[in-house]
Amino acid sequence: MTKLFFAGVFISVVPLFIYQYISFEQSSKTLQLTYAKELKHKTELTTLLINQAISHRSSDLNIIAGGVGELLSLKNYKTIEKQFNNLALNKNDVNSLTLLDKEARVLIASDKSRKNISSEVRNILTTYKSSAINEVYLSELVTNNDEAYIYMIKKMIDYDYFLVIEINIKNIDLLLSNFDDEVNGDKAIYIIDKNNNIIISSDKTKKIMASFTDIDKLNSQNELDDRIFHFKDFENEDVIASYDEISKFGFSEALGWKIIASIPISVINKDVSKSLAINKKVSILIVIITFLILTLLSRNIVKSIQKVVDVANKISSGDYSARVEDKNTTTEFNTLLIALNSMADKIQNRTNKLEEQKLLLENLAHYDTLTQIPNRVLFKDRIEQAIAKAKRHKNKFALFYIDLDEFKHINDSFGHDMGDEILKVIVLRINTVLRKEDTFARLGGDEFTIILEELQDINSITVIADKIIDTIKKPIDINGNVFKVSTSIGISIYPKDATDKSNLIKYSDIAMYKAKSMGKDNYQFYSEDMSNYSYNRIKMKQSLDFALENNEFEVYYQPQINAKTNELSGMEALIRWNHPEDGYIAPLDFLPLAEEIGMIIEIDQWVMKTAMKQMLIWNEQGYNPVILSLNLSIKHLQHENFVSMLKSNLEETGCKPEWIELEVTESHIMSNYEESIAKLKEINKLGIRISMDDFGTGYSSLSHLKLLPIDKLKIDKSFVNDIPEDEEDVAIIKAIIALCKSLDLTVLAEGVETDKQSGFLVENGCSYIQGYLYGKPQSNKDFERNFLKS
Repeated sequence: MTKLFFAGVFISVVPLFIYQYISFEQSSKTLQLTYAKELKHKTELTTLLINQAISHRSSDLNIIAGGVGELLSLKNYKTIEKQFNNLALNKNDVNSLTLLDKEARVLIASDKSRKNISSEVRNILTTYKSSAINEVYLSELVTNNDEAYIYMIKKMIDYDYFLVIEINIKNIDLLLSNFDDEVNGDKAIYIIDKNNNIIISSDKTKKIMASFTDIDKLNSQNELDDRIFHFKDFENEDVIASYDEISKFGFSEALGWKIIASIPISVINKDVSKSLAINKKVSILIVIITFLILTLLSRNIVKSIQKVVDVANKISSGDYSARVEDKNTTTEFNTLLIALNSMADKIQNRTNKLEEQKLLLENLAHYDTLTQIPNRVLFKDRIEQAIAKAKRHKNKFALFYIDLDEFKHINDSFGHDMGDEILKVIVLRINTVLRKEDTFARLGGDEFTIILEELQDINSITVIADKIIDTIKKPIDINGNVFKVSTSIGISIYPKDATDKSNLIKYSDIAMYKAKSMGKDNYQFYSEDMSNYSYNRIKMKQSLDFALENNEFEVYYQPQINAKTNELSGMEALIRWNHPEDGYIAPLDFLPLAEEIGMIIEIDQWVMKTAMKQMLIWNEQGYNPVILSLNLSIKHLQHENFVSMLKSNLEETGCKPEWIELEVTESHIMSNYEESIAKLKEINKLGIRISMDDFGTGYSSLSHLKLLPIDKLKIDKSFVNDIPEDEEDVAIIKAIIALCKSLDLTVLAEGVETDKQSGFLVENGCSYIQGYLYGKPQSNKDFERNFLKS
């Protein structure tokens, strides 16, 4: 209300004051111009009178000079003296009339007491008498004992005399005094000489006209009219003034005086204020009326505004039922009320939607969109809470880091949609194992974490880990496609292994990789040795980058024997890494890592070329060629240019395709069945044999095998280890051998280490055997000496 009131006052009152100010200024300027013209008229009149007086005295002097000349010729000195006296008596401004000789001695004087002339006159005569010009000389002002005079001198050439009139300036002083009375008592008029000394003034206290040092400059900057201007007077007061110049005269060009008339601007403004007094009274009355009207209006307006503000405050505090009811008939207010009530409805609807969106965003921010379990963000928050809770109650908890083995192969072979469906099933299964208070989160991809809080003993951890592994490895049927997924679990424990979030996660991750390196469906607790393992793994990654470049890899060959004839039937090329510092490193220790970092294709290519070159060397040496088995990684087989690379290797090395057999694992073939069939058929057309490795560990069906262009099945070592004692393994092997016979496929058992195992296999129809019983993998030189030459 206060702001509205003062705003109205400002809008109404300020223009009045501006109007008053403009009126005052305009009236002041108008009156200043009026006074200025009056001053100008007075200075011009005063100048005229002074010029006339000087001119008259000059005429008198010339007339007397003519008469004195005749009288001097008659030596009638008394008559001359009489004329001098008459002139001095009849002219109020003439003090005396004196005749001087060339030495400035007084010859005749109207004042009989004057025996000598003043030094000022003597100085004038010194200059004037040497001139041949017979003009009247008018002197500058001469002061003597508070009296001021000017001298008018006429040279009488015929007699070498000088006629001098002494003129008293009192009459001019009287003229100026009358000016102050007849015009205005606050006005003043001055006569100043060329040195700015005041000669005559209507104000007897003024001695110096210091402000008039540059009258011409002031005149050029005047604001009102010619020879009218503003300046500061003796008391530093603003005045308006006019000036005129007395004409220069005679031989000396005297006088050069200036007449100045002035009046203070404050005096003018007083007159203006008097003339505007009625306007001021009217303005004050208008202001009072305006105040009263604004007070009434502001009260009514503010009352309505307050109602709007009250409702707005209620709405802002969440009370959307609040509505404005006001009897104000102003159209604008009615429009505002309708708009405010409508806004309340819209805010209510929008708030409801925002609440829904907020819940959705919170869910998206903290929960995995696919599985609806906590995501990485919420997991980090939960583990921090678990640490704080365990620290407060001095409890312990376990952190599981879960990774699905080779899950990427499923995504690559069957697509991510199929992989997502499998993940949903796995999550549902794991949730059935866990308690409500446990946190199960997805970090991304196929990586999960579990926080098991309030643990009583270590046995409960192992029980849950076993249950998770068992429930995950059960076959999963998605639209008729059956998958078997294995998992690796790493476990760290608070506070035994670490007391901070980052190390607990890191250690469980290290333990998970340790479990993965030890085979499928395995879990491992973290230990300090695992950190060394993790370090060594990182070190191995770095070393792999340089292994090919530094020729650290070697190809070893393991014989494949026909046990019936005891003859060499083939050999499998196997890679070995001869590390310059760590010595020989087993393939299982670095090949999974090479596949992980994307080097497996380069390594497969190197093994293939090296073994093919060796086959050509042995052929040229006259050794009967046997079949060379080469292992292929899934990445190599799935490479889009694999067949082209294979052809290029054969051409580059000179190796014949009938010497080569490519081994592909059952799981690799079945992970992308249709693409694998197409690519294997292309390879088979080149004359290269195809062998299915690790048969029995995957889920290939008889119908699949009938369509695959394979020549051989290899029975996995896991089935051979416990024969002939293990009845289940015996049954499986017999079934595989029977299958091969029905499909006309060669069958080979790998991992044979004892005579019992070999005898059982031969007896049941598997004569092709590979294993330590007949020979370990060995270098090309050892293989050549032990098998080819013999």
